[in-house]
Amino acid sequence: FDPGVVEAVLEHAYTCAFKFDDAAAALGLAHRYEMSSLVALCAQQMLEGVTAENVAKLASTMNICLEHEEVAKVWPEFLKIIGQDPSLIEAVTRQVKARHA
Repeated sequence: FDPGVVEAVLEHAYTCAFKFDDAAAALGLAHRYEMSSLVALCAQQMLEGVTAENVAKLASTMNICLEHEEVAKVWPEFLKIIGQDPSLIEAVTRQVKARHA
């Protein structure tokens, strides 16, 4: 994990604050160490920041952590956000295609 991610996760562990722009990167670490409050925070932050540039990364990260209750709670809303925006559907589809080419 990136040192900035580790620092942000540790800060959350000690202060319950979370000041990190890449919630997708922090989600993996929070999930690994079963930090449910941070998993929920990251998942919610990811929902609020879906763009064509990051939708594939967010989908992949959430999918990896989908067995976590807090991620599973927001997954339907994430799919709804993507489904309502043709540019997001195209972006995530192009990323999947690019990874398998």
